[in-house]
Amino acid sequence: MSNNDNAVKVVRSVIQVLHDGQRGLAAIGSELKDESAKHFFLEETQVRANYAAELENELHRLGIHDVNEGGTVAGTVYRAWEDLKAKLGGGDHTLLETAEQGEPPGMPGKSCTSG
Repeated sequence: MSNNDNAVKVVRSVIQVLHDGQRGLAAIGSELKDESAKHFFLEETQVRANYAAELENELHRLGIHDVNEGGTVAGTVYRAWEDLKAKLGGGDHTLLETAEQGEPPGMPGKSCTSG
């Protein structure tokens, strides 16, 4: 595998993680009762979408046109877990903890030392 192929593979992986985050934040945001937290989560979905779009544009610039990346299986499972917690009435605190646990270290707004 060439360096370029490896870089494309990594960028596609990051795009998938961004899509997972976008969907997860939207799902949790829609369940939150606190309006400021809900607003923050919905804004962050747009941030993730913008990051993914920038990376997709770079792949297009490199001549890779099929960049329709979805999320990962792990992201889908985690969103199902989030949904279950919401349906069981976990409340805002539980949903916020779940969101923090699901956010990859190194993402903006996420402490690299938090769980």
